[in-house]
Amino acid sequence: MQLLSVIQAARTYLQTDSNGLLDADAIVLANEALLASTSDMILRGINAAQVIEAYMNATDQVGIYSWPDGVSSSWVPVTGSTPTAEMWMLKTLNVNYQDTTENNYIEANLIDVGNLPNGQGYMWLRNNSVTRNPQFDNRGATFEIFPAPNNSVDGQNLTKFFYMMYFAAPTLYASDSSNVLYPFNLNVNVLASRMAWIQSSRSNEESQLRAKEYQAINASESGKLEQILKRGNQKSPSPQGIQTTGYEF
Repeated sequence: MQLLSVIQAARTYLQTDSNGLLDADAIVLANEALLASTSDMILRGINAAQVIEAYMNATDQVGIYSWPDGVSSSWVPVTGSTPTAEMWMLKTLNVNYQDTTENNYIEANLIDVGNLPNGQGYMWLRNNSVTRNPQFDNRGATFEIFPAPNNSVDGQNLTKFFYMMYFAAPTLYASDSSNVLYPFNLNVNVLASRMAWIQSSRSNEESQLRAKEYQAINASESGKLEQILKRGNQKSPSPQGIQTTGYEF
């Protein structure tokens, strides 16, 4: 589906045409609606953005690294081309201090170095963290892993040390022929009603009253889409018998 379909639906909501809502203004509204709708769904636990899996080599005794920014080729996507898409929100970060065997990757736990237990400082954390319990501090564009991999002293792995999954930042629309990507291609009304809601809230008093109507429509249409997406996210676990294989004792 192309963006033009969304724009036409938004014009229908607003009871106007290309003279009342110019293409250039509509594209700006569509990008606002895209960012706001994606944020809302992700914050409610819905996978509403493209999920990227990528890996990166580590540097010996270095703990601070950058997240994917869409420019640097440090992070390599498991599928697709480099550089990786810019990260919008992290799903999980895995590390492997031993080798590149998939079974040896473990999840790093998010911490806040400004709120460590027992009054410990982050310098203490750098010197006393253990590889069986890796932790990381998210600092916006960068993060620090504890402990930093040490190859020269402890022989720890550096190759493909990091594996991560993250939500990619939405690709903004450049023209009315831009493709509307998953999941908003499943329901044209989600972005269209959001556009009408945004546009009306900035207009005269009468239009602002209609904005509440569009807000209600958007909530309804977004809810329908979320129910579709949640079926993959919220699947109930099936009972499993007790197994003794595949575990270490």
